Amino acid sequence: MKPMLSMLALLALMPSLATAKDQVYATSKSVDNQPAVTQDPAKAYILLRSDDPSSLMLMRIADAADQARYDAARAEALAEEHEKYLGRLKVYERDNKGGTVERPVEPTEANFVYPSFGEAATVTLGGGGRFAKGSNGYSVYLQEITPGSYRIYGMGPIMQGLGACYCMGSVRFEAKAGEVTDLGTLTGVNALTPVTAGVATDPRLARWTIRPARYRAVGKLPNFHGVPVTRIMPIAGVLAYDRDRIIDLAATPAE
Repeated sequence: MKPMLSMLALLALMPSLATAKDQVYATSKSVDNQPAVTQDPAKAYILLRSDDPSSLMLMRIADAADQARYDAARAEALAEEHEKYLGRLKVYERDNKGGTVERPVEPTEANFVYPSFGEAATVTLGGGGRFAKGSNGYSVYLQEITPGSYRIYGMGPIMQGLGACYCMGSVRFEAKAGEVTDLGTLTGVNALTPVTAGVATDPRLARWTIRPARYRAVGKLPNFHGVPVTRIMPIAGVLAYDRDRIIDLAATPAE
């Protein structure tokens, strides 16, 4: 029972944290195609162009405060599950006279199934309202999101079991409050081209601060939703591969 006591002690030290089911790690909403748009300075914005109507699934990367909230929420959920286990155990010990009922499994840190932070902090860019559109399906998406660091997890409606996971290689970027982070252009399933200086800015965003995404390579992730697995195509100065090894071309010697 010592692990449970230490877990309850962790919760006692964090009385101001909300319950597990109240935790929200990332919010998102599309900015639709309107004559004028209003910016919330407390939010970050991301911009994506696509040759066809498309969408990307992003996962927010936990900072220290996020991780503390997540750890406390997980501990609370495990404590609740352990209380249920104790109830099941009493029923088992009362009713299992003939030894025909399987003994309930005690939930522990090792076997407790709980969504990872990334799974709990997903953002979908695109797939719905477009900020602008052109001929032959050309689409521009502008999304309002919680500021922070994000990795591009995959393409398409992954939560519905469709699309593709960039589980074997992808990139991350920082989205800052009060700014638009321009992700560039998505072509096909997995070709991402960073924005260049010659790309025109939508007049509606003329007064907004827009910066190109500063991409960095990130490692592999599990295929949480069982969709086809792929990786983002190499990006000059950012991402390369040596067979299945991911190479961070933007890394400094100190890293």
